[in-house]
Amino acid sequence: MDNQPIIFFDGACGLCHKSVQFILTYDRKNQFYFSPLGSAFSKQKLAKLDTSFDTLYLTYNGITYIKSDAWLKTLHLLGGPWRILSTICYLIPKPIRTKSYDFIAKHRLKIFGQRNNCDLLSKNQKDRFL
Repeated sequence: MDNQPIIFFDGACGLCHKSVQFILTYDRKNQFYFSPLGSAFSKQKLAKLDTSFDTLYLTYNGITYIKSDAWLKTLHLLGGPWRILSTICYLIPKPIRTKSYDFIAKHRLKIFGQRNNCDLLSKNQKDRFL
């Protein structure tokens, strides 16, 4: 499982929910796995980090990416036009990306709302949630 990309997300966040749905849609290789930040699996895998529910985490090949780096690595792994977009976005200086990410994270619940129910997923999709 350490060689597979795992996305750790806020399970109650509307933006995070839309992000997971986006990844499920464009992950043609079915390579991504998902875990809500409040789960026992997430707490174990991210135990060495000071985690926050307003941050997206991606672990892949033993490296943990956070915030915009997690998003850009995810886009890169999705491939195709998303890889090109991630390459362009990496040209934006990291302090600017981080400030933008933090601003969106701070206001995400006001803008995108909260989720307290799960979508119906296919068996294949269910198997990708840890």
